[in-house]
Amino acid sequence: MSNRALDLWLARTDDELVDTLAGELRRHVAKLERAGGFYAYAVLSLAGDAHRLQYLDAAYNREADLKSEHADKVYYRLSPDEWAHYGLAAYPKSTRLLAARNAEFSRLHRKKKPDDFMLDEFQKTHISHLHRSILRSMKVVRAEGLLGGKKSFAILWAPDSPDDVLFCSAKALNTRSTFNAFWREFGDEFTRMDCDRFK
Repeated sequence: MSNRALDLWLARTDDELVDTLAGELRRHVAKLERAGGFYAYAVLSLAGDAHRLQYLDAAYNREADLKSEHADKVYYRLSPDEWAHYGLAAYPKSTRLLAARNAEFSRLHRKKKPDDFMLDEFQKTHISHLHRSILRSMKVVRAEGLLGGKKSFAILWAPDSPDDVLFCSAKALNTRSTFNAFWREFGDEFTRMDCDRFK
């Protein structure tokens, strides 16, 4: 396939993935609310072979999950890696769609040097496109008042991603004061913030 055709495929709006994940987010959040709620929630974007996003998981934390010595520490409060509930298979339909998107991308894309472990621009764009759809789903649920904003901390947690979605999602989903606290703890002078690609 020509680069032009692949560009068009990568630029499409994936409403199916957005709507499916938003529905699964609503159901998972409602389940957690019935079980006592949470103060922080994350969608985990986990990379697999060749840095493709191969599945999605959920994480959340409750105030009761925090050790007393960590209760006021931003790192422990806002880092999903430190939360008590991590790696939950909460989005089965979205995970199947993600697998289908990866399969289609693999069919359309061929690297000039197959053994090169570095991501090319098409691979980076594919990852960012998936992240954009995932973040759009989270924004929909945030707008409904179910997570993020003043209700809870929310983030698309992808610390090894080649794009900026981790910080862009923190900015998009939370209050300014919460984002500023997150930035002071996890950002630095070298952290990029190119969020236009996720709009």
